[in-house]
Amino acid sequence: MSSIVLTRSVSPSIGAEKALNMAARVWFIVAVAGQWMFAYYVAALYGGSALRGDWTAWHKRMAHGQGPAMLGNIAMAVHLSLAVIILLGGPLQLIPQLRRRAPSFHRWNGRMYVVALFMATISALYMVWFRGTAGDFAQHIGVSLNAVLIMIFAVVAVRYAITRDLGPHRRWALRLFMVVNGVWFFRVGLMVWLVINHGPAGFNPDTFTGPFLTFWSFANYLLPLAILELYLRTTNRSTPSARLAMATGLFIVTVAMALGIVVATKVMWLPRLK
Repeated sequence: MSSIVLTRSVSPSIGAEKALNMAARVWFIVAVAGQWMFAYYVAALYGGSALRGDWTAWHKRMAHGQGPAMLGNIAMAVHLSLAVIILLGGPLQLIPQLRRRAPSFHRWNGRMYVVALFMATISALYMVWFRGTAGDFAQHIGVSLNAVLIMIFAVVAVRYAITRDLGPHRRWALRLFMVVNGVWFFRVGLMVWLVINHGPAGFNPDTFTGPFLTFWSFANYLLPLAILELYLRTTNRSTPSARLAMATGLFIVTVAMALGIVVATKVMWLPRLK
């Protein structure tokens, strides 16, 4: 009788844990698929046009700049090249099976990832404040805060990796992954917002300014970061009902994210490649 009671008391906890793990895996798979689609778009549009000698796509991006042409061109080229490396290599650092079976690859890919992050972040800050990009001052502050968090989180994650304190290292690596993909979250979230409102709402599409874009310039990385923190707390110490609630929330977020990925792919990325 006692064994039956024990089985019944443990079962809801096991079911809730499985549901939460499944929700996290599905979120990760969908996110990586969307990020690799974005990486393909960047590589095909800019890398492909450069290989063909067709500089139309580059000239359109450069036309927005106001600073010295040579430095702006170098910053743009560095940023776009490193973005592909970051989008492709970052998710590989978070796959446990790959980390266990190929530890050398994990270490070297991590080193390349962090170096690429710093170079891409510095080039992005230069473009925002000296080259000139779309958006207003508040949006530039949001981008800059994102850049600062990327560099801080990268340093902390590396510090724990060096000391072999793997638990904190993995948590900070997850936090780094969230803030690194702020630019990607911005695009995907914007597409979801446009679908919900059947078009631009809360901002001017011509000037690319407005209250929603001001909010989203910060929320595109702070909101995913907050969801991650809630997930980490839920996995560590929580009741079965809390884990089921977290799993449900993750599934809802994943559906919204998948919608944004599909719309961004069909509306922004694939048409420009054609």
